[in-house]
Amino acid sequence: MSSIIGHLAEFARAFTGLSPQSIASTTANGAAVDCKDYQKALVVALIGAIGSGSVVVQIQESADGSTGWTNVTSATMTTTTQNTTHYGSIDQKQRKRYLRASITTTGTSSAGVAILACQKSPAPSATSTQYSYAV
Repeated sequence: MSSIIGHLAEFARAFTGLSPQSIASTTANGAAVDCKDYQKALVVALIGAIGSGSVVVQIQESADGSTGWTNVTSATMTTTTQNTTHYGSIDQKQRKRYLRASITTTGTSSAGVAILACQKSPAPSATSTQYSYAV
């Protein structure tokens, strides 16, 4: 098992984009995630209780990780369903270096977002051992 985890660590790195928290009718921005040298980013949004209203998760990008944040096209998720998990991937080849999650709520809700930057190395050769991971 430890060799599988070691192999996975060569290709992926997990970050907390925005820790789970209660958000009341406002916008919360997560920390900048440095995706340099990564080909794809997997985004996982964990939506908890939604008192009323909705939760909007928007992934944003920036060249320097502190200014100039803009929305990533087609990287928005809106829900009114509580206790759900939503995920998607972002091709980093044409993206700016940094990503972050921005959550906007109406009413009081709880949510968290994880960003997993993956595929750091080039694709394995045909002779490499490849693993499949069930999550």
